[in-house]
Amino acid sequence: MSSRTLTLNGAALPLDERGRALFTPPASGLYQLVAPATDLAGHYVAVGSGGRIVHANGCGAAWTAGVSNTTNRLNGVAFGTPSGADTFVAVGNNRTVVVSTDYG
Repeated sequence: MSSRTLTLNGAALPLDERGRALFTPPASGLYQLVAPATDLAGHYVAVGSGGRIVHANGCGAAWTAGVSNTTNRLNGVAFGTPSGADTFVAVGNNRTVVVSTDYG
């Protein structure tokens, strides 16, 4: 993975040396967290509610919907190169794991 970021309602959250962040909601309500993964070629992948996967190339100006084959919320995504293949792995609610080599 070439970079990790996390935003909360559009504002960047600081990550620790292990790429983690802590957020304590000040009140009940809906908060939008976005944690995209970026591979070494500059492909971005982000996941979210309803099994949503989106991906972009380059600066992330144009996002394309991917197919996850689940309606479970996806909570995080990571990038790796097992066996030399660029692979994104998303994890979500109800033990959902989605693996993709084509950005979703």
